[in-house]
Amino acid sequence: MEDHRAETIRVIRGESRLDIVLLNSLIVDGRAEVERLSAAAENIKHELDRGLASERAEQEEYERLGNWEDLYANCTFEARKMIACQFIKSVYVYRNYALEIEFNVSLKISRR
Repeated sequence: MEDHRAETIRVIRGESRLDIVLLNSLIVDGRAEVERLSAAAENIKHELDRGLASERAEQEEYERLGNWEDLYANCTFEARKMIACQFIKSVYVYRNYALEIEFNVSLKISRR
């Protein structure tokens, strides 16, 4: 953009062989490109922010699970049942003792 502005001054002074109409269209195109790239950069920044927030939430959940693991290993049977109830939303039993378990937490593991 600065080069185009400098060239515009040279056109006004009659020192350039470029046409003012061509130069104006180059400036307009340059501004449009800057706006497009700025919007794309902003979208990428928002996407990065969402990804970082998601990562923080997953890290907090992982740490919470680690705390539950330590607690579970050192408690009574009744307390273990209460802890299991925190993680298990529902259990479905089907014919031939097939089980389906719905959890309250996400068990998806992300790899870095």
